[in-house]
Amino acid sequence: MFINSAVKPLDAIVLAGIPTLSAERAWSGVSSKYAFLSTAKVIESLSSEGIKPYSVKTSYTRNAEKYGYTKHLVRFRPHKSEAIADRSIGGVHPEIVLTNSHDRGSSFCIELGLFRLVCSNGMVVSSGVFDAFRVRHVGTSIAEVLKAVHSIVGQFPQIEDAVRRMQAVQLTDYQRESMASVAMGLRWEAGKAPFEASRLLSTRRSADSGLDLWSTYNVIQENLTQGQRANRYMHSRGTRAIKSIDSDLSINRGLWQLAEQFTATA
Repeated sequence: MFINSAVKPLDAIVLAGIPTLSAERAWSGVSSKYAFLSTAKVIESLSSEGIKPYSVKTSYTRNAEKYGYTKHLVRFRPHKSEAIADRSIGGVHPEIVLTNSHDRGSSFCIELGLFRLVCSNGMVVSSGVFDAFRVRHVGTSIAEVLKAVHSIVGQFPQIEDAVRRMQAVQLTDYQRESMASVAMGLRWEAGKAPFEASRLLSTRRSADSGLDLWSTYNVIQENLTQGQRANRYMHSRGTRAIKSIDSDLSINRGLWQLAEQFTATA
C-alpha cells in the first residue's frame, strides 16, 4: 500500500485506516525481549511539534498472522509552508523518513530525505534518502526518537550545501554515461538490465535537461525508481516502479553516494 497526499499532510482518519500504523502491540511471534515502539505514537509526537506525515508505504506479506505488523515507511515535513520555502533549493525540500515494523523485520530508523515539487499541479518526486541516524528497537523511547529527529533537522543546511555543490558541477557526456552505467548496477545484476544505461539519461521534463551533476542525478534517480515504458523503437522492455521499501531505500542511498563521489572528483 502506498498513500501520498503530495502537498497536504495526511489526516488522522487516513492514518487510522492503515493497520501497520495503528498497531498497539508487536506481532505475537516476536521475542519477549523485543521492545515495541508504536509508530502511531511517534506520528502523534512529531505532529505536535509541527512535523506532519505526508506519505506512507507499507510492505505486503503472505503470512496472514503478520498482517498489520509489517515494515512501513512514513515521510514527514514541517507543516508550515514558509518553513519549507525557506529550506527550498529550486523546488527541493528536506524531509524526515521513518522506517519501522512490528514483526521484527526491521529496526526503527529515522533518516534524512529530499523531495521535489516538479510541476504546478503539486506533483512530488522523491529525490533520495540518506543514512543519517538509526535507532535500534531495544531501549528506544519516544523521547529518543524526538531527539533523533531534531538531530536530523539540524543537518538540513548540510544537505542544502551538498545540493548546491552538485548544481555547480558540470558533467561531460562521458561522465554522465559513466554515472548512468554504474547506477544500473544498483537495481540490476550485470547483463540483466532490460535496456542500455543511456536510457536512464532520458529527461521527463525540461527543468531536468541541464548537464550539471544535480540534474543528472535527479534524471537517473527518477528513471531508475519510477519505472520505464517499453520502447519498441529502441527494442527495450519496460520496467515497473520500485515498490519494495528495502529496494527503494537501498537504491536511493547508493545513488546519493555515487553522486557524492562525482562531487568529490570534480
